[in-house]
Amino acid sequence: MIPATIFGGLLAFIPNLFGSLLMASLAERHAAARDPIAWTAAGALAGAGIAWTWPGFGGEPPIGFALVLTSAVCARLCRAQFEWADA
Repeated sequence: MIPATIFGGLLAFIPNLFGSLLMASLAERHAAARDPIAWTAAGALAGAGIAWTWPGFGGEPPIGFALVLTSAVCARLCRAQFEWADA
């Protein structure tokens, strides 16, 4: 289980990095994008898009649900690292 956790963390680093950069740049321009719920929803929608697009994820409902939930949690954890001066 530990190797899977390490490999999964390394695999998720790039999408989390790009998602954080995209949401942070959006939040610089729009205050509504600074809301943690917006970040969580964006993560859930990204995970749902992957689950819907790739048959391997969407074919089994528990796997698709786990992907959407993990995406939402990762987005919320990424949001916790950001602060804005005027917020």
